[in-house]
Amino acid sequence: MALDADAVRAAAARWIWVPVDATEVTTDEFRLTHYTDYSSVQWSRATRPVADLLEEVLDHARAAGRPRLRWWIDERTEPADTEPQLAALGLELTERLEVLALPVGTELPVPADVTVAEVRDRAGVELASRLQREVFAQSPDTEAHLAEQTRLAALPDEERLSRCYVAYVDGEPAAAGGSTVDGDALRFWDGSVLPAFRGRGAYRALVAHRLREARATTAEFALVKAVDDTSAPILKRLGFTRYGEQHCWSRDL
Repeated sequence: MALDADAVRAAAARWIWVPVDATEVTTDEFRLTHYTDYSSVQWSRATRPVADLLEEVLDHARAAGRPRLRWWIDERTEPADTEPQLAALGLELTERLEVLALPVGTELPVPADVTVAEVRDRAGVELASRLQREVFAQSPDTEAHLAEQTRLAALPDEERLSRCYVAYVDGEPAAAGGSTVDGDALRFWDGSVLPAFRGRGAYRALVAHRLREARATTAEFALVKAVDDTSAPILKRLGFTRYGEQHCWSRDL
């Protein structure tokens, strides 16, 4: 099944994660989200010099007390030379993501010793959070975020658009990942495997399980924003196709 490239790119463009306890500043020129540990420019489209835009963004980030600024760039960013301008202003390229997609009807074989279970309570939410934070070396989730994830996990099936899963290898928790239905797209997020279990099929099992469950939803394709040198090669071996890139530029404040 061939996917509509424009539909995939549109779904990627509207995918912005905003936690329940985050705050934001949105203008005609940019959208800035204040996360727990940093502020992030989600998109920017401006005609004035990037240096002027940066100063305004920095004022907001400092007022929010965040120690680091991140700035995302994609094919919609204006001006077109925002990246070299950010580099000249002292920001560094710290992350490259590939926009990947795969039809939800795709079947993937899974090792027999790997099982996947959906998270449905607070204990499961905390387990998935621990696995993901350990792999990504991130700060622990806030209480507000854990409470919101627990609320979502307990919703009836027909209302539960966001779901989280834990993969087990020989009965041991090995990996975690989530998905969110967004119209024609099934967003895959926070896929993470503990180092001791890598190469055992846990990541593949998470992908396969989410694809199967998506067939009962409106989603036509799975969508991932994958790090170019870690998860992206794995996903492309599983059949995912690349539809674009997003770059993150950062600086300490």
